[in-house]
Amino acid sequence: MRILCFGISHKTAPLEMREQLAFDSQATQRALTLLHKQYPEAEFLLLSTCNRTELYIVRPLHGHPREDQLLGWLRKFHSTRSEDFTRALYTYYDTEAMGHMFSVAAGLDSQVPGEDQIVSQLKQAYTTAEKTGTTKAAMRNLIDAALRAAKQVRNNTPISQGKVSVASVALECIYKTFSSLKNKRVLSIGAGKISEIILRELQLLKPRELIVANRSLNRAQQLAAACNARVIPLEDIGSAINNADVVVTCTASKKPIITTDMLRSIPLCDNKKPLLMIDLGVPRDIEPTAGELPNVDLHNIDDLQSIIDETIEVRKDHIESAREIIAEHVREFMDRMKIRDVIPTIDSLYKRIDAVVECELAAPGNRGLSAAESENLRCSLRRSLRQFCHPAVENLRKSVSGPIGSGHANVIRKIFGLDDEQ
Repeated sequence: MRILCFGISHKTAPLEMREQLAFDSQATQRALTLLHKQYPEAEFLLLSTCNRTELYIVRPLHGHPREDQLLGWLRKFHSTRSEDFTRALYTYYDTEAMGHMFSVAAGLDSQVPGEDQIVSQLKQAYTTAEKTGTTKAAMRNLIDAALRAAKQVRNNTPISQGKVSVASVALECIYKTFSSLKNKRVLSIGAGKISEIILRELQLLKPRELIVANRSLNRAQQLAAACNARVIPLEDIGSAINNADVVVTCTASKKPIITTDMLRSIPLCDNKKPLLMIDLGVPRDIEPTAGELPNVDLHNIDDLQSIIDETIEVRKDHIESAREIIAEHVREFMDRMKIRDVIPTIDSLYKRIDAVVECELAAPGNRGLSAAESENLRCSLRRSLRQFCHPAVENLRKSVSGPIGSGHANVIRKIFGLDDEQ
């Protein structure tokens, strides 16, 4: 079995590139279906967030897809001939792939180290893959191990304290701009988890008004009720922007919902600071050139890096402790995998013993034995032969954690003729 991780992240690709290779929920299901149809022996899980697009694969050791096949598939799926993104792509194999997945689950590879939203995103990615039929036991075991590692990191280190999400970093940006929100209006476009975190926090600061706009009016009303906010239709955001002091967007729209021309046509109030706009969408919700307008202070998800850097500096020691926990979980998982790899050899050896015993009982000299005598002889022969083979079995179990475990299994199969026709 071989494990692969193929993708890009905020560490290797700018926002513009991550936008091009992002998958929404429908595209994720379609991609998984196509991959499964093309490579039915492999298992697939696709994780696409604002900071990463990663495809996890479990396949036979010498099977498919390979790295070049994945690259061709990704280029075809997104209908791009560009070679630019190939430099940002990474491929991890086996131990490195597992370590990366475990680090992602623990929030160590996130733009904001320690953020915990990635756990629910990883669970959702697995649920989608399971519903699409692209996962089996191997991927399930891998995800379970990643979630156990993430849980121990969060329980045993303080890495999840403080600013631990893109939402909290966005809030920090608002706090740095406004000393108080007492007389401020805040417009939130989108009603997902990030928007909910921001609105719940802002509600405590008692702004003049919280406003929610979302494509799904029902979801917007649910969120507004929980945060004491007012709901407006998405098509009315123009007038709301004109009266707002802060606009935060985080939607799944494939195209900007706020354009430069839209903002240019709005007579933004003059007697106040520039309109603070925080765009957390990938792809972006606000046209990038909007930031060039004199009365707009626009920040996208990558622009918040200075606040994130402060968080990273504070958590350096915690990150190192967390990586040690991750490394231990990877070793344990690898050992379990290797044990599973040699179990067929052990089972074949015991089956060969049983076959030898039955052959001996069928020999002419033993045909006259009573049923009780035959059973006693069967038990005695089986016990003796198993005792004889016990050192080989135990040493094989012990050797699986080393580099020669599979070699020992092959030697045993050859010595005892376990692959010969019986």
